[in-house]
Amino acid sequence: MKKLIGVILFLCAIINGIAQDKAMKEDVIELLKLKGSAKLRTEIIKKAEVIFTEKFPEIPSDFWNDFKAEVTEETFVMLLLPVYEKYYTHEEIKELVRFYKTPVGRKMNKILFELNKDVEIKGREWAVKIARQLLKKIKEKYPDKF
Repeated sequence: MKKLIGVILFLCAIINGIAQDKAMKEDVIELLKLKGSAKLRTEIIKKAEVIFTEKFPEIPSDFWNDFKAEVTEETFVMLLLPVYEKYYTHEEIKELVRFYKTPVGRKMNKILFELNKDVEIKGREWAVKIARQLLKKIKEKYPDKF
């Protein structure tokens, strides 16, 4: 009898885990949709199309349309799903979903792509400035090395 109860408890735990995994997956998918994963997917595909069109100009536009239809948002989301599951708990995912439904969350989502591009540009500019500054100081301090 104890073994039977143990087996039943074990099966209940497995079923509960599967249900939790499914709920987590659904919440991550909702989060990715709220965050605009489709926009990122579209940007990646546009960049790839530009690069490959330059290298292979003879490829007709029908090819690109067919390819874009194959590379769906769902395949992209499924690619990202394990990454989010790796770094976030289910509760954290739920909190992020709630955040991205708020006005500031929607604003962040709307501007994040452009914001990141601007931050990247400023970061590169700063790195160049720091490198020049560092090189100047090295030349001043160690003029015999240059």
